[in-house]
Amino acid sequence: MNVRKLSLVASIAVVALATGGWLLQREAGPTGSVYQQARLFEDVLAHVADYYVDSLDERRLYQMAIDGLLDELHDPYSVFLKPDDFRLLSEQTTGNYGGLGIQIDVRDGWITVVAPLPETPAERAGIQTGDQIVALDGRPTEGWKNDQAVKELRGQPGTTAELKVRRVGVDQPLVFKVTRATIHVRSVNIA
Repeated sequence: MNVRKLSLVASIAVVALATGGWLLQREAGPTGSVYQQARLFEDVLAHVADYYVDSLDERRLYQMAIDGLLDELHDPYSVFLKPDDFRLLSEQTTGNYGGLGIQIDVRDGWITVVAPLPETPAERAGIQTGDQIVALDGRPTEGWKNDQAVKELRGQPGTTAELKVRRVGVDQPLVFKVTRATIHVRSVNIA
């Protein structure tokens, strides 16, 4: 009887392993249709969402999958643009955006004016190269990243931004109220 039980268990194990291996090969195989691959992808996402240690947002999971797919291409020019990034790219390629008309960079933790663009609200207000923007609309800017600063400084033409600026050689910060306008970025001609 023990031999019978042992052979029954062994038979079940062999069938289970063979079936499991066949199913895994079938599901993971590259020859499956697009629908099979999509179903597999959905199953994996559902499994991760259900059993991962931390709770994960479904949108975040999809974003991670997209990022992983693009990373695996090893092509620096293949990117997925989020809506804000697409808007920024469109502004850069058309050359028009709503803003103050300043080029900035983050230096020593502060938003620093690289240059006010000619004939823009920033230049007319008196913003100068080297000015450090220490507050925008009453909010301290220390530690802001470049992309956050650009996003906050840009806006609808006609809206006002209040900049508190620290300038070399001036003891007290200066305050500028600058009205945003449509900024036309001029392209540079190759001579």
